[in-house]
Amino acid sequence: MSSKTAGWIFGCLLVLAAPIGVKAQTPDGADRGAIRLFLDCQGRIHCDMDFLRREIRFVDFMRDRQDADVHVLGVSQNSGGGQILTFSFIGLRDFDSVTANYDVAVSSTDTSDEQRRKISRTLQMGLMEFVARTPAAERIQITYEAPETNDATALEEQKPDPWNFWVFRIGANGFTFGESRQSFLNYSGSVNASRVTDDWKIVFGSHASKQISDFTFSDGTTLHSTQESYGWNGLVVSSINSNWSFGFAGDVNSSTYSNTKIQFQFYPAVEFNAFPYDESSRQSLIFRYGIGVRAVAYNEVTIYDKTEETLPEHVFAVQLQQNQPWGRTSIELNAAQVLSDLSKYQVGVYGNLNIRLVRGLDLRLNGSYSKINNQLSLPRGGATDEEVLLRRQQLETNYRYNGSFGLSYRFGSIFNNIVNPRMRGIGGGGGGGEVFFF
Repeated sequence: MSSKTAGWIFGCLLVLAAPIGVKAQTPDGADRGAIRLFLDCQGRIHCDMDFLRREIRFVDFMRDRQDADVHVLGVSQNSGGGQILTFSFIGLRDFDSVTANYDVAVSSTDTSDEQRRKISRTLQMGLMEFVARTPAAERIQITYEAPETNDATALEEQKPDPWNFWVFRIGANGFTFGESRQSFLNYSGSVNASRVTDDWKIVFGSHASKQISDFTFSDGTTLHSTQESYGWNGLVVSSINSNWSFGFAGDVNSSTYSNTKIQFQFYPAVEFNAFPYDESSRQSLIFRYGIGVRAVAYNEVTIYDKTEETLPEHVFAVQLQQNQPWGRTSIELNAAQVLSDLSKYQVGVYGNLNIRLVRGLDLRLNGSYSKINNQLSLPRGGATDEEVLLRRQQLETNYRYNGSFGLSYRFGSIFNNIVNPRMRGIGGGGGGGEVFFF
């Protein structure tokens, strides 16, 4: 081996060994006396980690809960005009006796920047419970902006709500795709109104959609496919106490896919939550029962020789939801049965689990299974090959299932403070699983 080759190999070994040293666990800008934070945003909460790392400089962000002093668990619930985000601050190690909960209201009209600033402000407020017990408190400065007495905005906020808690939303969507021998067009629209208070929950909505597809085969023939659906639904719920609710649900809908010209459903229902509803951001165990009627007219004669019918039905559901430091889970069992013919029923179970098994190792499971014996709207003529392939019509089945699972394992530095957005979208840098831009 030549001296030049040996020197080149030795130099490569030095470069590879350089990161392995005393400072490998000390990122730039980290304060070794700072609170160690593990931020756990679950469900529909979007925590912009790059933004939060830049805004909250008085903590060290940890990659794993086991290395943290504080575990912040964030969960969300729908509100009348957006979402209520609940952040639970759970003390670990020397802070195991300290806990706190903070809520932040996110409006459906808030921009993404407004949402992330609200989250940042809430996190900083909650972390003061812990920072105040450390020497880092001496380096914290508190500021307050007093409202001006002639501030028109402040005066406006003091006025009663002119909308009386009503929130309205109108939306329209469109999508198109095309190639030489195929094209696809889908457009839809919706109108929704809701009023949510502690005592009442009122929700009304309507939707309509149309899907158009065209295909050209090798022999020059073409196939044109159209699917349409529209509907209206409503829900009125009264809060009886911290565990019981009573309400009415109804809808009117039409769908070419399910052979339904027009269908009307109405169900009074009662619901019991084993936990108080104000704990539902962390846990709930709900039992729900409803009994009502379904009247339907079909586009085509069904396999039971019906063009229309009225059916008394009852429905039952059990739902368990948990959002805990170890992860989150949701399991639901529901059933529906025709009272005039008890052999016509459907039973389904649905579940998802996201659990932290050990340090760095996460398990994700999702699945559902339904036993189906109530496909009353199937057309007597069956479905053509084109309708089967294009899913233009519901097919006969006595069960339905789906499932997925995943494992992920992360290891390495325990710190998670650094923000480096350079050339974002290229390769998989930063452990984020990004894709090459072309």
